[in-house]
Amino acid sequence: SAASAVNVSGGATLQFDSSTSVADAASLIGAGAFSLTGGTLTLSGTFGAAGGFTQTGGILAGTNTFNTPVAWSAGTWSSAGTTTIAAANTLTISGPAAHDYNGRAIVANGTVNWSNGDLRSGSGGTFTVGSGGTFNDSASMSISNPGFGGTSTFINNGTYNKTAAGTTAVGQFFTNTGALNVQAGTFRLDNTSSFSAASAVAVSAAATLQFDSTTSVADAASLTGAGVFSLTNGTLTLAGTFSAAGGFTQTGGILAGTQTFNTPVAWSAGS
Repeated sequence: SAASAVNVSGGATLQFDSSTSVADAASLIGAGAFSLTGGTLTLSGTFGAAGGFTQTGGILAGTNTFNTPVAWSAGTWSSAGTTTIAAANTLTISGPAAHDYNGRAIVANGTVNWSNGDLRSGSGGTFTVGSGGTFNDSASMSISNPGFGGTSTFINNGTYNKTAAGTTAVGQFFTNTGALNVQAGTFRLDNTSSFSAASAVAVSAAATLQFDSTTSVADAASLTGAGVFSLTNGTLTLAGTFSAAGGFTQTGGILAGTQTFNTPVAWSAGS
């Protein structure tokens, strides 16, 4: 109940292994571990226990704010509601299993470290990197809607860093108003995407930003770096001046919009 006062000491664990509800205003504190391993945990309000929260199974539900580290290695967040990672806190996403958040909104105002496991959602689910948030992608896996129905959207208003070799395939709608840094491998847009005028996109040498579906890039968006910008499919509506040192290649799709290329262009296929 809301009157509950739960204190888990360092070295101790409170384990949720079946259906559990925690009311808003319940006090959950302590340096010990709070662990979700099975069942559905409907958690309401702010969770600020210093020992953090881990999930290795079960379903996280409810509308909640984590003001503490969160480690999500298995289980799902497929339920209605919103989960917010507060500023100065970390969400670690690991483990080989897919991480499903079908129908849920995730707002990351802190730091997300994604190292393994596809991110999957539908039914209006969203993953938003807040304006002060950072998303570190060393997974090089997929952000997708694998037949859940409805739509799902990944929104970057903060900083997205792709740091490892391999391909990150974004099959959800992708909206960018912040910084996208493709430092290694390929960041491939497989669904409708847009880059606002405030976007700052940097592609490092030996890395690639691949446009593989309908994409719009607003005039004044900053596209820089020694890496490759590649159009392979869909329609890319590109406005303004493109000056990225690594150049622009087109092997498919349609180039649209009014633009000036102040960099090498290689056009082998597409229109």
